[in-house]
Amino acid sequence: MQKITLSNGIEMPSITLNDGLIVPSMAFGPGIMMRGRKLHQGDSVFDRIVRKFQWKIQFLYFRIKQTPAYKKSVLYAIQQAGFRWIDYSASYDQVKTIGECIKKCGIPRRDLIVTTRITNRAQFTHTQREAFLANLKELQLDYVDVLMFHWPVTGHFLETWKVMESLKKEGFAKSIGVANCHQHHLEDILNNGDEPPSINQFEQHPWLNQISLVDFCKRNKIVPQAYAPTARQEAIGGEGCLMEIANKHKKTPTQIILRWHIQNGVIPVVRALNPKHQCENIDIFNFELSVDDMEKMKTLNCNFRVWPNPDNCDFKKL
Repeated sequence: MQKITLSNGIEMPSITLNDGLIVPSMAFGPGIMMRGRKLHQGDSVFDRIVRKFQWKIQFLYFRIKQTPAYKKSVLYAIQQAGFRWIDYSASYDQVKTIGECIKKCGIPRRDLIVTTRITNRAQFTHTQREAFLANLKELQLDYVDVLMFHWPVTGHFLETWKVMESLKKEGFAKSIGVANCHQHHLEDILNNGDEPPSINQFEQHPWLNQISLVDFCKRNKIVPQAYAPTARQEAIGGEGCLMEIANKHKKTPTQIILRWHIQNGVIPVVRALNPKHQCENIDIFNFELSVDDMEKMKTLNCNFRVWPNPDNCDFKKL
């Protein structure tokens, strides 16, 4: 296994995808800048109007006030913490900011892996190609390393996959993968596409370990990638088990979970914008969990989801 030496001296193992692209074993996903901000609740007409204007006001406020801090955090993740894989989506509100960070970070483009995704809206409106090219322009890039669709929109994701295959052939993407796919979605793509996905990114953590889906991906040479890789530990429980293992290795519970992903052959996508947490997240390659540790981690599974189930959700709201 090859290793990638980061700017901070950490040696991170790399993974070779089924199309030959070599990627780091951990990715940084800055996510939505406004995530976590609570809006007015309720279902009446008045509630919906209030929520609409509240969202617009918050959006403008955070775009003006928080964009500099957001950009600083993304740059720190690349320049100081050492992340080399930037995972983003066209459905987020800071695409231009991410493009500026990639341009200004000082890391040669060839040494970075950049992921973007085709939105659900583009799938519904059959504008996948146009939307992707507009996204590429906002990112100020000639190509992305990994192109995915965001969700397997019923009745549209196979069409989207065909568009993605064409974009790859044209050189706009080095590798194409998917997100939020269950086994039956992957089977549809494998049976109808010209090439298999290189990656399947889905919600996976100790409380939703999705062992059967991980195994299916591996059997078909599709690399499993986890978003929400640590879930929301404080809301779930199981801290006793985690703390026991963390104290044993003198690491944080989050580091234990991320190490669990690595040893399971899953690539975690971490979001932290706090510089201290960014450095902690990537500092997991100097220890190993024992077989007993890994067995204890299995006991945490309770099929808890942070995000919607792809088989039971409204794609127009995602």
